[in-house]
Formats: sequence, structure tokens, C-alpha cells
Amino acid sequence: MLSATALAALLTGFGVGASLVLSIGPQNLHLIRAGAHAGRAWVIATVGYCSEIVIFLAAVAWLAVILNRAPEAVLALYALGIAFLLWCGLRTLRRRDRRPDSVDPAQARSSLRREVLGMLSVTWFNPLVYLEVGLVAGTLAISQESSARAAFAAGFLGASALRFYGWSTIGQRLGPWLGQGARMTWFNTGSGIALILLAASMAWHGLAHPTPT
Repeated sequence: MLSATALAALLTGFGVGASLVLSIGPQNLHLIRAGAHAGRAWVIATVGYCSEIVIFLAAVAWLAVILNRAPEAVLALYALGIAFLLWCGLRTLRRRDRRPDSVDPAQARSSLRREVLGMLSVTWFNPLVYLEVGLVAGTLAISQESSARAAFAAGFLGASALRFYGWSTIGQRLGPWLGQGARMTWFNTGSGIALILLAASMAWHGLAHPTPT
């Protein structure tokens, strides 16, 4: 039976993780696109989810402490996050006409490698992940009582599992619909514009509030 402290930590962790579920970002959009390729949804989701577990554990161990003690590192990650969003948005627009790969086994394997590498890049090379998972979730985790940190971690990683596997499943369901006509092109166009607008919003917020919250 969970104590009141552990239950509160569990719900807090889940709430922090759930706040990322509906966010518009490179990870979630990549999960949808990868999920649209039959047979790959959960593979890509597992790659991303395992990566997030490692980053979260590292954040609890030391990353959140470093970021809290070095405000300039937070600002650098914030600026890099804006640049990363712009790069992802422009890259998505440039490749908006890309169609799903054929069912030829050799091409399918090559495409799967690209999707896995893409998931790794939008996770490990994404400064926003280190801000969200490292600074926010990591700081909240280490602020819990030592007996409640495991409960916080369980809540946060439980919500992360819903995000990774949920968006991949949605992408899998949308696969047949996105594969018709120019729908994938329009989806990629909308995704690219959304990422660029998010970068502009972050930049505007940074000008109004120099220290990210």
C-alpha cells in the first residue's frame, strides 16, 4: 500500500509526464510518421522510450543538479532547442513529398534503420528533451523525499510509455488514411509549419522572459 507521500509523488510524476503527451514536438510527430509505416510503430516507440528512461535516470543522478547550478547551460539549451525546432521544421517541409517506402524487404530494412536513427536523433540530439526531462522532471524527482522518488519515477515513466506507444498506435491507425492521395504531403507540411511556429513562440517567450520557465 502506497503512503500518502508516495501516492502524491506518483501522481505528480504522472502529471509531469502527461503534460508532454499532447505537446507538438519532433518526437511526437516522428512517432506518428513512423507509426504510419506498417510493422514499425512499436519498434520505434521502444527505441524512444528506452532512450527517455536512460535520460531520466541520468537527470535524477546529476543532470538536474548541473542545470540548476549553471543557468547559462539552461539558456544555451533553450537557444539550441529553438534552432533544433527550426531545423526539424525546415527539414520536414523539404521532405514533405516523401512517400512511405515500398514493401521490398531490402528497402524496408533500410527505411527501418532510418526511422530508428531518426527517433534517436529527435531524442538524444534534441535540447528540448534535456530541458523537459532533465531540468523539469529531474529537478522535481530529486526534490521528492528519498522514499518517494521511485514513485515519482514510476508515474513519470508510466505517462511516457503512454505517450510513446500511444502516438505510435495513432500513427499506425492513420497509416492507411495518410497513404491516400496527397494526405501525407499535407501532414508533413502542417508538421513543418507547426514546428517552425513553436520555435518562433519559444523565441518570443525568450525575449519577453530571458530565463526559461
